[in-house]
Amino acid sequence: MDLFHLECFVALSDELHFGRASARVHVGTSALSKRVSDLERELQVRLFERTSRRVRLTPAGAELAEQARRALTEVRLLQAMAEQAAAGAVGAVRIAYSPGTGETMTLLSRGLREHSPDVLVVPEQMVSLRVHAAVRDGSASLGVSRLHPGPDLVAMELSASPVTTVVMPMNHALATKEEVTTEDLSRETLIGPPPSLATEGASPMADWRPLPTGRIFHPDVSTEGEIFDLVASGFGLFVTTEAAVRRNQRRDFVTRQLAGPIRVAHEYLMWRIDDDSPVVLRAAAVATELLPAFDRLANA
Repeated sequence: MDLFHLECFVALSDELHFGRASARVHVGTSALSKRVSDLERELQVRLFERTSRRVRLTPAGAELAEQARRALTEVRLLQAMAEQAAAGAVGAVRIAYSPGTGETMTLLSRGLREHSPDVLVVPEQMVSLRVHAAVRDGSASLGVSRLHPGPDLVAMELSASPVTTVVMPMNHALATKEEVTTEDLSRETLIGPPPSLATEGASPMADWRPLPTGRIFHPDVSTEGEIFDLVASGFGLFVTTEAAVRRNQRRDFVTRQLAGPIRVAHEYLMWRIDDDSPVVLRAAAVATELLPAFDRLANA
């Protein structure tokens, strides 16, 4: 097995079409098919179900495709770090960030690069619980998340925003009102945190307890945009910040102001307690300088 075998496997798992996958890795379809067959023989597992009309991942193939993507990401990171080291860079910092915190991560990354041009910054998006886990196990030096990670990590609060905006389908009955009350919401289904977050030790569920509602729907989603898809499709209402709506401008939902905030949304920068590396200390110093900018971003 070599890296090209993995590249062929990942390309075919993404495209599920030999022609498109072959073009992506710049080989003929027969060469691509041979590489995938070689990999199946070496791993002793069938990765794809192939017919004359379609290609489909097997359950084992779907599981191994995720691991292959991670392996290729790690190799590319190693190559980038080697190139930076050859050019005189002094270190690298990997920043794991959760969906919806991309603007915060970008501001931090840009500030760190301007302050320390000799540092390689490698961002990677993942769900909040994975952000915390990545920082804990050392696969990420820093994390940006809207969930507090608990006492075992250092957590710097970057911003706090009132949750005062109700997102609803365009034809919803409450769309005729200029302002929505918590009493109005007591008869509605609300879209709450995904199940993976609701079971976290530092659960955001406590923020919803003061809200009189008949039902909270916890979808299994990993991006902010998917929640807005559910709202527009009529699965429930979403109570969020003005900044979240600004990040997801579209024309298939409407927003109304909530009379009184239900809770406050936070964003945190986190790192391991025992990590006193120069790169992490630089990042913490840059984040401290940028606190006013983070607050303006979250409350624009």
